Amino acid sequence: MLKTGNRGIAGIAAVFLILALAVILSQADSPLISPVLEYGNNLSWDPDNDGVEGITGTIDMTVEQSSFGDLSEDRMCTLWNATLLDFATGLYALTCSGDEPCCNVLFNLTAAEGDYWNSPMTLTYRKYYGGEEDSPSYITNHNYSVKATLAFYNSSFNTSATSNSLEAEFFDDLSPEITVISPLDGGYSNPNLSVGFTIEDDSDIARCCIIVDGGSSCSYAIENGENTITAQSLSDGQHTWQLNCSDVWGNEEITPEYAVTVVSQAPLIKLGSPAEGEFLLEGGRNIIFTVNSSLSTNCTMTIARNGETTYSNLFVSAGLGPQSQGFTLGHGNYTINITCTDQVSNRANITRNFRVSNISLSLNKEGYELNEPVVITVSPLLSKANLTITRQDLLNNVQPTFSEITSELINFTKTQFAGEYVINISAFYDHQQINLVKLFSISNSLSPRLTTEKSVYDTWEGVLFTLNASGGTEPYSFDLSFGDGANTTTTESYVSHAYERSGSFEVRLSVKDKYGNVNSIVKSVKALNPLLIITRENGTDALLNSTGIEVSASSIEFAYTNSSGLADLKLREGWYNLTATKSGYLSNRVEFYINKSMSITVYLTKITDQDTTPPGITLTSPDNNAQQNTSLRFSFRASDNSVMSCTLQTKSTGDWTDATGAKDIASGSETSFDLTLNPGTYTWRVKCSDAAGNTGYSGERTLTVAATELVELAQIDSSQDSEILRRVDELITHFSTIGEAEGEVVDELDISNQLDRYKFRIQTIQRDLNSLEDRQLSDDERERERSRILTQLEEVKQEIPSDIRVLQKKELTAYPTREEINNLSAEYAAIVNTSSLRRNPKAFADRNNQLQNMVTITAKVIVVEVSYLFRETETISLVIKRIKTDADPGSASLVDFIPKDIAQDADEIKFITEPRILKKDPVVEFDLKDDGTIKYVIKKAIDPERISELKSLAVVKDIKDRNIAITGWPIATIATTASILGLDPNDRRQVSLFILVILLVLGYIMYQFAIPHRLSELVLKSKKKMAALRQIAIKAEEAVNDKNWEKASMFYIEMKLIYETLPETHRDAMYERLAKIADSVNFGFVEQTAKAIEHEAAEGNMEKARQLYAELADAYERLTPEYKKKIAKWGMDIYWKLQREGVIDKLPEASQEAKAEKEAARTDSNTSLQLVSIWKRKL
Repeated sequence: MLKTGNRGIAGIAAVFLILALAVILSQADSPLISPVLEYGNNLSWDPDNDGVEGITGTIDMTVEQSSFGDLSEDRMCTLWNATLLDFATGLYALTCSGDEPCCNVLFNLTAAEGDYWNSPMTLTYRKYYGGEEDSPSYITNHNYSVKATLAFYNSSFNTSATSNSLEAEFFDDLSPEITVISPLDGGYSNPNLSVGFTIEDDSDIARCCIIVDGGSSCSYAIENGENTITAQSLSDGQHTWQLNCSDVWGNEEITPEYAVTVVSQAPLIKLGSPAEGEFLLEGGRNIIFTVNSSLSTNCTMTIARNGETTYSNLFVSAGLGPQSQGFTLGHGNYTINITCTDQVSNRANITRNFRVSNISLSLNKEGYELNEPVVITVSPLLSKANLTITRQDLLNNVQPTFSEITSELINFTKTQFAGEYVINISAFYDHQQINLVKLFSISNSLSPRLTTEKSVYDTWEGVLFTLNASGGTEPYSFDLSFGDGANTTTTESYVSHAYERSGSFEVRLSVKDKYGNVNSIVKSVKALNPLLIITRENGTDALLNSTGIEVSASSIEFAYTNSSGLADLKLREGWYNLTATKSGYLSNRVEFYINKSMSITVYLTKITDQDTTPPGITLTSPDNNAQQNTSLRFSFRASDNSVMSCTLQTKSTGDWTDATGAKDIASGSETSFDLTLNPGTYTWRVKCSDAAGNTGYSGERTLTVAATELVELAQIDSSQDSEILRRVDELITHFSTIGEAEGEVVDELDISNQLDRYKFRIQTIQRDLNSLEDRQLSDDERERERSRILTQLEEVKQEIPSDIRVLQKKELTAYPTREEINNLSAEYAAIVNTSSLRRNPKAFADRNNQLQNMVTITAKVIVVEVSYLFRETETISLVIKRIKTDADPGSASLVDFIPKDIAQDADEIKFITEPRILKKDPVVEFDLKDDGTIKYVIKKAIDPERISELKSLAVVKDIKDRNIAITGWPIATIATTASILGLDPNDRRQVSLFILVILLVLGYIMYQFAIPHRLSELVLKSKKKMAALRQIAIKAEEAVNDKNWEKASMFYIEMKLIYETLPETHRDAMYERLAKIADSVNFGFVEQTAKAIEHEAAEGNMEKARQLYAELADAYERLTPEYKKKIAKWGMDIYWKLQREGVIDKLPEASQEAKAEKEAARTDSNTSLQLVSIWKRKL
């Protein structure tokens, strides 16, 4: 029953649901709203209710007859929909009236204010939703289709229904509006009457007609707005006219009649001057003309010169009689045009062409030679003219007269006399007299020739001069001035003359021809004093051949004595220094004066004589106990058998200090040193060393230096310092905002950081000055310290830049030719003069050629004007070189060869990138940095176009700069250049021994395990071992040729391990080859050690140099006799120089054998001379 009961309840619920749906469906099928749309009954709007009205009318529609059952009227609203029937886009408008929530919720519109659901809908022309006149939806003469939707809305229920549609049509019922613009009533016109007018209508215009004297002419292309209509070919006189226009609806408008007077006569222009084709002279001119017209007339005058308009002016002119316009006319072809147009567009014009020019007098060229005709042109020649030519000088006066010439070209042929001529032209042009003057010259083509057999002669030697001439008219006479006060006049072709003194003489030859034409020429002849130089050995008087002679004054002359010990030079009169140099002898220097032929004997002291006498020195000035200012000159004389190097030494307290010095001082000559000292008391002396290493000292003298103007600087106060610091801060800002071109220079010179450093130094100087009073110093010490500090301040101030300006700039990327690379390589090798370069210069040049293919060098020169705060402006040249290379930068360097006329020496250059100065001429060498940039400043302006003369050569570094290991026979030492030059000798031996032990252990391992294992595995036969040895030998020999000593040593070890496994019967075949490789490697070690000795000696490390020499001597003993001969000259010269310096007391035992070869080694004069030069410079 429970189950049945549940089914009964469900049935009952289903019945109720079906009943509810039936009620809802019955309501949905019964419409609640029945809309009725009809024309309204307002008699003022569309009274006949047909929906048609003119454009000024209104059409009304209403839905008030609609029914809506029992729905509340207050909740009703009406949606009005008006669509344009005659517009393609179907424009429509929506509006809603009645209940606001109904309009808002159902139609998303705002209810029209004050309207109800049954308020009428009114339509007017141009008056619909969105239809403003200026908007795209503005349409004239259109039809509407209107529908109304009635709706009911409350929060729980809404419904709506749409009515039928009604149409509304508007038509145009207004006539057009016409406004006449011109001509006005009573006006004027030409025979083609053109009427301008505006017409306005709500519709399109169908046509407009102009009616003249009853006849009409119509146009059908009239539009709303401004228009023009024309009546053609009217006769002169009075006429009446009016306009008749209608629109497309047939609405017509007719204007009143207007009176017009027709005039067909154009203005009359009369131009009096100039006439057609007339010629006028340049200057002021009046253009005279008359314009006659019955109407108001505007005229334009234009003047064109050579086709280009130069004047144009608009003016009003009618019936005013003759008028004049003034102009200034220059040379040219002119066209004048006057155009006049009256008020009814009748137009007239007149044109004249005329020419303006002065009579010109011209010649066919600027100057003439003797006997060359002169062509004279007179243009334009419009009438007869008179021409006169006169020579300006009084002699041989030429006065040909060409009266009444009629040709524009005249030939004047009386030109055998040189001089200045005057042409006079007299002619009558443009009603006035014209006089013209022209000058021309006939130059002297007479050409003297003066020749000699040679350009340099000895004094008192006869000079034979050959005299000759060409041009002009023979015969010739010659006047010869010899330049030494003597002269002669002759007609002969040969003259001899001897000069009694030396010098360069300007010889002048003047030649005169038959007609007195004169010309001259100058030739330089040099007469020099012959100098014979004899070199002898000191003590034996033996003549010395192959002695180098250097004679210097303003220039340098070189010579070598011949086999008889003689050399000859030719010199000007004056003082000279002569330096004689020969291998194995001490150099000698003498000073002499030459004013005639003379000879000099120079004695050289043999080095083996062991010169032990120190130079003698005599002080000249200042005197002992002298009182001096801060700028002093110290003078002395030194005497010795050879040239000397001397140093001025001073002290105030403590040890002696080297103040300044000079080299190559000749014996007996007076030498001076200039020096600036702070106030105080000083002791001074001179120290001199001769070529043999003997050192002498002068006596000591005392002097007192008084305070100078630097003392005044002590008055500086902190405010002045602060002002300088303020200026520096301003300059830092200035240089950070400078222009692009100058900004590059600021960056390259690092000016901003420099200013920061100057600022820090000034602040430091301030602190030092302020702390002087607190220091425990005597008055003299305090004064000297103050002077020193203020001097530092002045030095800093002098370096502060205030501005820069780039004057010129040039950048160049160039590639040297092979010939240039070879020449520069040879010059570099001659300067550096190392044994490897001397031994194989061609290989060095070849390597440089290969390197150059891997290098690109871009050079830039910027000429900069630098202003300073406290000194005058200077001009410098910044040189920047940027190197791009595929090679390892550490394996090469860059060498710059700078011409002497660009920089006299290295002192004229400030190097930003630190170089090695190879030669002061200058030649400098730079290590290649990672950024590949090299910079230096030449302290003057150079022409940037000479950038190509700053030659650069990328150089493969010599063996002395390489990190290469070297070994000896039997592989006793393996050491790198770094270990040789950098370690203490005891440490060096320990490192060498340690490396040797490692190599031997490695070799033992290879021997015990690698090679025996392979032998046991592969059962190698002896011939296979020999083949392996030969392959390794080839690699070792290649390493030796490349001077790669480390690689060669390793190959040797491998060879030796295999060699020792060979049977005794096979070893002989490889012994000599193995021994040669070992000797070569050991020789490389010896040569490298010798270079290391040179390096340590140059650095002043004599103890290390001595220890390295001992190693060299030991290695020497291990060489074969053949290689000992190669190294003997190195070892003995190094030993001999070190012994002379007192570094070595006696020959090491290991080198006793080498002592016997000393003399043999010294017979190589070239190598000996180079070594003497090296050790003289470095030790």
